[in-house]
Amino acid sequence: DQSVNVKLNAYPDWDIPARVIAIIPTADRAKATVKVRVGFELGDPRILPQMGVRVAFLDEPAGKPESASPRSSQAVLVPGEAVQGSGDTGVVFVIADGKVERRSVRLGERTASGQVVLSGLTAGVRVAVGDLTKLADGMNVRVAVR
Repeated sequence: DQSVNVKLNAYPDWDIPARVIAIIPTADRAKATVKVRVGFELGDPRILPQMGVRVAFLDEPAGKPESASPRSSQAVLVPGEAVQGSGDTGVVFVIADGKVERRSVRLGERTASGQVVLSGLTAGVRVAVGDLTKLADGMNVRVAVR
C-alpha cells in the first residue's frame, strides 16, 4: 500500500496517483531490478495495457511509521499450482524443516505469472506445488528442485 506516482511515457507531464499492490519476490540480478505491481487510484481511458511507465516511490505519510505495516501484510506472487481454492480465499502448503504446514491465505488477482497472495504468506517462504490433495498438515516431505 505504499504510495507511488506514475508517469506514462506517452503522457510525461501527467502525474497519476497509484499504490503498490504486490512485490514480486524475485530479482533480476543482471538488471538489478525487482518487479513491483502497482494499482491506479482512479481508472482513465488513456491508460492502456503494455504502456511504458516511470514509477516514483513516495515516503510513507506522516503518522504512519513503517512498523505499522508489517512485512507479513505485503502481497507475494506464488505459482498458480501452489494454491487450492478460488475467489478471495485459498490454502497453500508452506515447506519448513522437512514438513508441510497448511496455511489459509487471502487471494488477489491471478495473472499469467502466478497467483497474488495478499495475506497469509511472507516473501521468501517455500510453498509446495503439484498435486496438493496428497498433502496434509504436518506431513514429512522431501524437496525436489524443478
